[in-house]
Amino acid sequence: MSLTDSAIRALRPRERSFKVSDEKGLYLLVTPAGGRLWKFKFRTQAGIEKKLSLGAYPNITLKGARELRDRARSQLAKGQDPAEKKRQDKRLARINAENTFSAIATSYIKKNRRDGLAEATVRKREWFLSLVAKSLGGRPVTEIQPHEVLDAVRPYEAAKNDEKAHRTLQFVGQESVRGSACT
Repeated sequence: MSLTDSAIRALRPRERSFKVSDEKGLYLLVTPAGGRLWKFKFRTQAGIEKKLSLGAYPNITLKGARELRDRARSQLAKGQDPAEKKRQDKRLARINAENTFSAIATSYIKKNRRDGLAEATVRKREWFLSLVAKSLGGRPVTEIQPHEVLDAVRPYEAAKNDEKAHRTLQFVGQESVRGSACT
């Protein structure tokens, strides 16, 4: 029997966790603390039983949980393991978060300092980083497009400060090449 939104709201926690089934492997796990967690139970092509966490109710509605379940079932039909796909996506997001333009540029500047570059050169590179940090700093290097780099230096070109724009573009180009090589 399918769940309804009113039936979900009427569920009360018990001393132990319990499951309330919906259909096609989707169920709601009700915890003793009152949490309601959507889970999808499935078998891989190798016959291994697995569970996929879809999120918490009410953040994920009944309709949303069914859509996520259907998406996972379509992945299974294509021969993909939805739990493994979710794990890979999470890992990729973590790697991208660590490979932001600012993180890579900062590590490059630290390397310059360790390598014994002149302090004036290191300070100048820190200054270039500060010029583009607002627009490019938090972005993963692999996602930065050439037009975004140009947009970051256009204000300096508009102010007739071509040297500043040119040198900043050089610095960003160095970091983009190094960042792409790291990933």
